[in-house]
Amino acid sequence: MKRKTPGGRTFYLILLALLSSVLIMAMAHALSVYYQNRHYVAAQKTELEAAMVSGSQQIDAFWDNVSSFLFTLTGTSSLNRLDTYPNLPLQEASRIQTQTAERLAAFLSDSPFALEAFVSLRHRSYLITPEGVTERDTYFGHRYQGEAAAFHQLLGEKYAFHLMRLPFALAKSPRQGIRPGPLALIQTLYDKGQPLGNCVITLDVAALEQVFGRYVTIHGTCTLLLDGAPLQGDGMLPAQIPPAGTQAYLPGIGVVIHRPSPHFAQLSYLLISPESTIFPRYQGVLATLMAALLAVTLLMGLAAFLVARRLYQPMRTLLASLDNPISPRADEYKLIRQSIHSLERQWDDSRQELLASSPLVRDALLHHLLVGSPSEDRLLMEKLNLYPLRFELEEEYEAAQQENETPKIKVDY
Repeated sequence: MKRKTPGGRTFYLILLALLSSVLIMAMAHALSVYYQNRHYVAAQKTELEAAMVSGSQQIDAFWDNVSSFLFTLTGTSSLNRLDTYPNLPLQEASRIQTQTAERLAAFLSDSPFALEAFVSLRHRSYLITPEGVTERDTYFGHRYQGEAAAFHQLLGEKYAFHLMRLPFALAKSPRQGIRPGPLALIQTLYDKGQPLGNCVITLDVAALEQVFGRYVTIHGTCTLLLDGAPLQGDGMLPAQIPPAGTQAYLPGIGVVIHRPSPHFAQLSYLLISPESTIFPRYQGVLATLMAALLAVTLLMGLAAFLVARRLYQPMRTLLASLDNPISPRADEYKLIRQSIHSLERQWDDSRQELLASSPLVRDALLHHLLVGSPSEDRLLMEKLNLYPLRFELEEEYEAAQQENETPKIKVDY
């Protein structure tokens, strides 16, 4: 039965070198994918940061314009006369109301984010709107649902550039049903330190959020948060919104840019690029890529094993000729060197023994040549020709044989 020779340390070193090359290639490919994704996330983050800067600057400029407009309404003696003089001539009162309505209309025409605006005086039961004068109850009944008394109470409070969502549901719409109250900016108007009333400006939240969308080429989530809650429902928002000031990639959420508003403590701007939009084919491609990488690694590992066996086969054949069994941890080259040295020693010992026995063999041959028969001599010479010994008889051999003397035989080794 043929003895099976296991692989020694050299075989495993070759196999380890080949498998290491395979693993290094797989790790290099995985790292390239990882750094490519990091580069893509960094590009997304840079784009969202630029969009946040541009969009927030435009919205903040709108707050500044609103503040300037409200400042022009504050401290006007005409509104003071309209509020405090009950017997003001009708013509003068109509002129003040018309001027205020025109200023409100001009403001709305220049503002892309304001929906409506009106002025409520403390001692008057009507509202001044861009269209003219309207009774409070009539204005409330056409736009909101709820108690009008709560609306009167809201307008009787004092506000300092306050942003809030009106606590009244909007009137029913055949398409949308009941909708929450709009986002409103309320400012109390003063004259010589005395409050005259409030100016209320309702805002278009969708238009405000679309400002960021103009600067974002990727499909991201743009939203405004009031007291940490979105002003509009968005199913793409995470369950837990990151705190204001976050500018990073959050695993499971995406790239998040959350910036507080410098004008309102309760308002913040939020941009999110979800992972599904950051990596459009990330989920499927990554799973396919990892499966392919695993399959290729296994195949290359098998190929490395077969190549190692092929390269080790000459060594295995040589080791199979040795008498001693090979341990998997044995050093094959050391064993081969030991075998070669052992053969050299055996050769030297055999050569010394042969040299020591040469005189005896020579004398035995001479005796046989002298006393043996010619037929035996020829047979002996044929046998000697098979060995690397060359015997030469000198010319004196025949004469010595005739004289019955011992001939001289020259033996070369």
